[in-house]
Amino acid sequence: MPVPDQAVGEGATKVYQMLAKKNMALFLDVWPLHMFYKRFGLERFKRCLPERQSLRGSVVWPIEAAVPFGAVQPRVMQAFEAIDAGNTAGGVKFLAEHEQLNVLRRAIFVTAS
Repeated sequence: MPVPDQAVGEGATKVYQMLAKKNMALFLDVWPLHMFYKRFGLERFKRCLPERQSLRGSVVWPIEAAVPFGAVQPRVMQAFEAIDAGNTAGGVKFLAEHEQLNVLRRAIFVTAS
């Protein structure tokens, strides 16, 4: 009995679709934060970040069941504080932790089960 080629089978297609969906959500989470910070600076970023969750339901957010849109995460604030202080490497570290722990891990494990 032949073993199906999983590199082009249904399993691979499912994994590809899941990763694409999670990566799109990650982009939709992080890119607007960068653009807002770049345009308005840290102080306004801090004031407005909690208001982001009021957009829930009006933005494309394919992982709402696992990760509510706009939830304030401490690592996000720490990241932009570090970047603003000139510690880009520290900011990148905090954002990477946020991306992995608060978005991707939760989205993959909640929606995969």
